[in-house]
Amino acid sequence: MAKMKQTVITNAGQSLMAKLIAGEKATFTKVVFSSQVYTEGQLQTLSNIAGIKQESLVSRITRTNASTVQVETSITNSELTTGYYLNTIGLYAKGADGVEILYSVTMAEEADYIPPFNGITSTGIYIKLITTVSNSVNVSVNVDPSAVATIGDYNRMIEKLEYHLESETPHKYIVNGTKKFIGFEVFNGKPRLIIEEEI
Repeated sequence: MAKMKQTVITNAGQSLMAKLIAGEKATFTKVVFSSQVYTEGQLQTLSNIAGIKQESLVSRITRTNASTVQVETSITNSELTTGYYLNTIGLYAKGADGVEILYSVTMAEEADYIPPFNGITSTGIYIKLITTVSNSVNVSVNVDPSAVATIGDYNRMIEKLEYHLESETPHKYIVNGTKKFIGFEVFNGKPRLIIEEEI
C-alpha cells in the first residue's frame, strides 16, 4: 500500500464531530476508493467523492483513545474488470438523522495501481484509517455482518487460537444461556476444537 497523506475531515464531518461531542451517536458506514485526484484545498469542502471505482463496508471499528477511532476494511480485485490508480479514499458516516455524509478524505502521495482480475489470481489491500472524532464513546462499534473479514481480523483470530492451544485448561463461555467449555486438542498433527456442554 502506497504511503498516504494526512486525512482531512470534511465540513460535513466536522459538523457531525460537533454532534458527537454533544452526545449524539454516529456510525461509519463505508469506505470508497477512487481514481480522482484532488488538490488539498478541495478536500474540506467535498460532499462526495468522484471517480469511485470500488467501495467496501466497514469490517471493524476500534476506539484507539477518547478522541480517535481506527476503521478497518479491505478490497479485492475479484470483480474488477478495469484497473485504476488509487488516488483517493473516502470515509462515509451517518449521524442520528440517518443521513449519510462524506466524513473524511485521504489522498495518496503516490497512487497504487489496482489491476483488473485476470481470472487466476486475485489481489487485495487492507486499509486502516485512524480518524479523529473527538468523542469516540459515541461512535458505534457495530459493523455490517456482510462485511468481508480483513487480514487484521484473521490475525486476531489466530492469536486467540494460539492462546487457547497453549492453555492446558478449557475456557468457559455462556452461549445462548448454556454454559459451554471450549478447548483444543491436537488430532493427526492438527488442532481440533472441543466444545463440551455442561449437563
